Amino acid sequence: KKFSDDGKVTACIPYTTKHDANRIRNYIKSRHIPVRPIFTPGKTLKSTLCSSRPLDKTQCTMSNPDLCKVCPLTNKGSCSTKGVVYEVTCGRCSENVKSTYIGETSRTLHSRASEHLRAASNPPSQPHNAIGQHYAVKHPNADASLQFRILDTSTRVLDRKASEAINIYIKQPNLNDKCELEQIVKYIVKKE
Repeated sequence: KKFSDDGKVTACIPYTTKHDANRIRNYIKSRHIPVRPIFTPGKTLKSTLCSSRPLDKTQCTMSNPDLCKVCPLTNKGSCSTKGVVYEVTCGRCSENVKSTYIGETSRTLHSRASEHLRAASNPPSQPHNAIGQHYAVKHPNADASLQFRILDTSTRVLDRKASEAINIYIKQPNLNDKCELEQIVKYIVKKE
């Protein structure tokens, strides 16, 4: 843990915009969270464009990608992408009231998205899954209709947790528990 002179823990958070940084600072200050946020630069153009194997494409985790239920539902990358912060949108809800959930996983997107699809298809099988709870209440007996969007990727847990917290704070997804943001902040504070 890195403590400053005033007893606050330093938390490194990926920088997005000045407006978002100010919102995060104000949130921390209003909740009296003993954290001093340090905003670090995100991915650079060089790290995005330069690769030792630029022509390699990530392959689907399925042996036959045509049978994959996840790849067609993603916005970029493939279901084999690991270490993602993702957003799930319910395709059954109206355009006016979008039901969304933001999460993170170190596993492949295929593994986590498959869990959400199973929970939506059979809510009693995963009673603690937010998507399953949503389908049990709003769309009982309906076929699963979900879209997945990769918001960020990182191999570091702390980076994913920080990105998840920032996205939850900014996007205000209605399927996330309201206490998740505080839990993520506590996780970040403990790990620094």
